[in-house]
Amino acid sequence: MRFIILQSGLNDLHSHAFIETLSWKKACDKLNIETQVFIHKEANSKVKKGTNGKPHFRYTPMQNIKRDPISDRLHGFVYFSEAFATDCKNLALELSSNDIVIIPHTTAKEVYGVSLWMRSIPSKNRPKVIFIFINPDFDWKIDYEKNKVNGDFSQFRLGANQLSSLLPKDHVKYFANNPLLAQTMKYVLSQECAICPMTIDYFSPDELPNQSDDTEWKPAHVGILGEFRIEKGSSIIPQVITNFCKKEIDKNVFIQVRTREERKKLQEYIPDIIHNRIQIYHGQLSQRDYLKRLQSLDLLLMPYLKHRYYLRTSGVFAEAAAYGIPVIVSEGTWMHRMLNNGFGSGIVFENLSPSCVCEALVRASDNLTELQHKARRGMAKWRKEQSTTALVEMLASKLNQ
Repeated sequence: MRFIILQSGLNDLHSHAFIETLSWKKACDKLNIETQVFIHKEANSKVKKGTNGKPHFRYTPMQNIKRDPISDRLHGFVYFSEAFATDCKNLALELSSNDIVIIPHTTAKEVYGVSLWMRSIPSKNRPKVIFIFINPDFDWKIDYEKNKVNGDFSQFRLGANQLSSLLPKDHVKYFANNPLLAQTMKYVLSQECAICPMTIDYFSPDELPNQSDDTEWKPAHVGILGEFRIEKGSSIIPQVITNFCKKEIDKNVFIQVRTREERKKLQEYIPDIIHNRIQIYHGQLSQRDYLKRLQSLDLLLMPYLKHRYYLRTSGVFAEAAAYGIPVIVSEGTWMHRMLNNGFGSGIVFENLSPSCVCEALVRASDNLTELQHKARRGMAKWRKEQSTTALVEMLASKLNQ
């Protein structure tokens, strides 16, 4: 059995895909499963060395075409599906039915692209294929009252139907790491879609490549980590943090933003009286520095938009749960459901008004000791159930049945 892992979006050390790929290799090594990893053709040398991945793919799963608002969606689907299929055809692999091709970040383009690829392979040599869904199509609309998703499912269904005619039923399997997403994809594909653990592993900083001067991060009471985007609450964070620091006069905050411009705007917004208690870091942290920064926090603020994180998991939450960091999260999100299911520790706020989020942050700060104890008690259970090791063990078991 050989796992052929297609990480077309992996090109630098900063993405979740890098840690995921390390974890795939680590988990497969434990079970003596041979792996071959193919990554983005522009992957840097540290990625290539760290993952032993072969640079190959031209496009990432989330790339789009913006030319004509009427035809962009269809044009992009066709163009990138065909490009993915072409890249797969050029992998220079001797394939057999004992091989397992794994796409850890699947969109409709990969499903249909694989169907085009399979047509070019003699039927006796076609490998098994495993698709893992991490994100929904962001054009879909969610009816929260009916717990139903509406939208254009045709691209996914087309690829799944094509694969059904090309591969035996037990040779193509679909998974999602969020129960609601798995339920949705079962309907979208008209195929079984099982729930799987997240593709994540938990490294100590010393296990990861050192890209910095080994900065010892100054402890911060509250942290905001990851990409500073609208879907992660960037529009309300300045007001929330300002309100919080005015109420909690001895607490400090760390905020990660993407660019110098974002840092400058944030600094201009924050009153001078609290400037010295807010550290703003611009740019991407290496995974090593990211984990060191995460572990130096008391609390992690995650004011994420419900409609973006209803069907979608969060690597930031997963890492917080694994390292025992309490969180403050939005009601109705996957993170909220995880807290309700006994994973992690934190406070939930009802809406994204700055006053509501700030009030939740103050409550978390006031109850920090209790929240930290709960977070640390749950670390082992989370790590056991949500990891790439658990995923690979599950896949190996199913494939050997």
